[in-house]
Formats: sequence, structure tokens, C-alpha cells
Amino acid sequence: RLPRLPRLPGGSCSGHARKWERHLPGESPGRWHRCSTPDASASAANTGTGSADREPDTFALISELLNSGKEICVPVSNVDTFTITPSRLISLDELIKGAYGIYEPKEIISVPTHRIDVALIPGIAFSPTGDRLGFGKGYYDRFLEEFNGIKIGVGYDFQITDNIPTDKHDIRMDMIITEKRIYNDF
Repeated sequence: RLPRLPRLPGGSCSGHARKWERHLPGESPGRWHRCSTPDASASAANTGTGSADREPDTFALISELLNSGKEICVPVSNVDTFTITPSRLISLDELIKGAYGIYEPKEIISVPTHRIDVALIPGIAFSPTGDRLGFGKGYYDRFLEEFNGIKIGVGYDFQITDNIPTDKHDIRMDMIITEKRIYNDF
């Protein structure tokens, strides 16, 4: 488990993010999303992005979903506004390293948030009750404000801790998935 950290004065989590981030392997945070086809027949379909070194690898899952005909979208980070634009991914071959070393499509094909059924959300740490500590810039907080689908925090089991600092803008995950278990009994 990661060490427990005290809450920062003023409710800011960015200092926490930097402290917790030191415990993660690799170099840069990545982003994941799931989205569905417009007709969404039986497809609560599916995932997105090129995982960064600090996060569980999602390339095999993305490849499998693309091969099964699911519409995949991945986040494109806008570093000027600290927002995410979900973009359709046609093929893994079209991915290039974008902001923060996160893989994104060469061509952005924007996907409206209301068409996304499930979002896989990375974090620095998660609580067993669905709280999430992000990377400190609020990209996912802004995205999740408009997102009405299923929110799945994805990380490693060592990132689960009982003490996650939260603020009023923080949005709880519907479940957390690690390499060892699924946390969804909250």
C-alpha cells in the first residue's frame, strides 16, 4: 500500500498527486475510455488508449475490441484548457505520442460524451469505496462532470488505500479494477 498522506490546506490535491506519483513505475500518466457505436445494439462497447508506462497495458484489449467491430475512443489532452476530447480510434497503427507521452490518434474524430457508455479512468490512487486521486490537473474531473456512463478506475492493487483526499468536485468511480481484484461493493 501507498503511505497515507495528510490533506493539503485549501483542499488542493495536486501536491498529493506529485507525492503519490513517485510510487508509480514509468514516466507519464495515460488515459483510457470506452465508448459505444451509435446504434449500440448489444455493445456496451469499449475501451481506449495507449497506456502509459505507469498504468496497466490496454493495447491488447483495444486491439481485441477493434477486431470485434467495437467503436473505440481515446482521450486527447488539451494542455491549454486541461480538458479531454474523446476521439474515435480506427486502428492502433494511427496512434502517436501526444501530450504527456499519452498515445492518441493522428487525426482527431471527436466523440460526444453522451455516446460514451463506459470510461476507464486512470489515477494515482483509489480507495476501496471508489474515491480516486488523479494526477493533479483536473482533466478527468472536467470530463466526468459531463459523463453519465459507467466509471471504472483502473490501476494496480498497490494503488488501493483507505485514505484518499477528496474535494466537492471529485466524482466517485462505479468500480475499481486492479490486476488482483474488482472493487465494486460500495
